[in-house]
Amino acid sequence: MKIATAMPSASGFNDHRVTQSAMMVANQAGLAGMQIHAGSIPRVTVETARNWLVGGFMELADVEWCFWMDNDMVWPDNALVRLMEEAKKRNAKFLS
Repeated sequence: MKIATAMPSASGFNDHRVTQSAMMVANQAGLAGMQIHAGSIPRVTVETARNWLVGGFMELADVEWCFWMDNDMVWPDNALVRLMEEAKKRNAKFLS
């Protein structure tokens, strides 16, 4: 399974806990056999960053999912793994 991660940020990545959380989420997903394509766009308006990240995601033909993270959120290490397990269980195309 190939997943893009996207983190738009108007103010940059100022909290080391957020950066560490994003890395740990990607690490746990990688250990579970998922391939991660990380994307972040700092220091532009959030709307612009979101549009650029969506454009980049759409160009990755073999990536099935996009996991959005805000630059002020800390996630459990296994958040992405659990979300993908739930998506598979439900045969979901979208999770929120």
